[in-house]
Amino acid sequence: MRRVFAHPGPLVAVSLFVLVGCGTEEPSAPLGASVVEELVYQGTAIGVLESGDEGPRLCWAMMESMPPQCAGGVEVVGWDWSGLDAESASGTTWGSYDVVGTWDGERFTLTEPPTAPSPPPAPEDTFETPCPEPEGGWEPVDRPLVEDGTAGEVIADASAIDGYAGGWVDERADTTIVNVRFTDDPAPHEERLRELWDGPLCLTAAERDYAELMAIQEDLVAEFPEIDSAGVDDTRNAVAATVLVATPPLEAALAERFGEGAVILDGMLSPVE
Repeated sequence: MRRVFAHPGPLVAVSLFVLVGCGTEEPSAPLGASVVEELVYQGTAIGVLESGDEGPRLCWAMMESMPPQCAGGVEVVGWDWSGLDAESASGTTWGSYDVVGTWDGERFTLTEPPTAPSPPPAPEDTFETPCPEPEGGWEPVDRPLVEDGTAGEVIADASAIDGYAGGWVDERADTTIVNVRFTDDPAPHEERLRELWDGPLCLTAAERDYAELMAIQEDLVAEFPEIDSAGVDDTRNAVAATVLVATPPLEAALAERFGEGAVILDGMLSPVE
């Protein structure tokens, strides 16, 4: 098992959890709403809610009430509750399902019957150390770097250096590896960081410095209202953003505005590969 520590970048907006409500203000139409998408999209464990005169909708986020309400959402066409495991209270029906269908920019149309949600995939280890393992393996570390605060000191010190591009800690069973990235040659910075940490250290180069990533995050949320949440991803030297539907037009617009690979889009509904 690994524990990890990343440079604390602020997270904008909130939820990666999806459900739909009634009586709430709808989010702005996503980019390309006037363009009919022929692609088929899929999503796992998407919340669906139907209440009163309002038909079933895919939800952005669940409001914790009874019955639940949605904090936004989109219409889903072709929905049938028959045979589905769902909950009901006070005229409201809801549940979570796997869905497959098409997206026209305003509504989601099922092309296959909904099914029970698939088990969540095993979490991806995104905090791996990119440096090659030294011959004989990484040097063991017998003190808990994260717990004693040394990790924060190392990365905080690195963040004051021009060209700092992010930092994180890869804490393993028998060792701890401090990872720091810079936009210039990282080698000259090793001596300074060694004053705080004498264990395994991985210094690598990156394209964007941390200030640029923070600016991208701020502009992304301000200029693209369809973005649900966004935060700096130190390990990928990019801004990771969640959105209801990851459409090709939106991905293209983000690449044109911020540069290829600057924003990594995670859609609650994504094109079927």
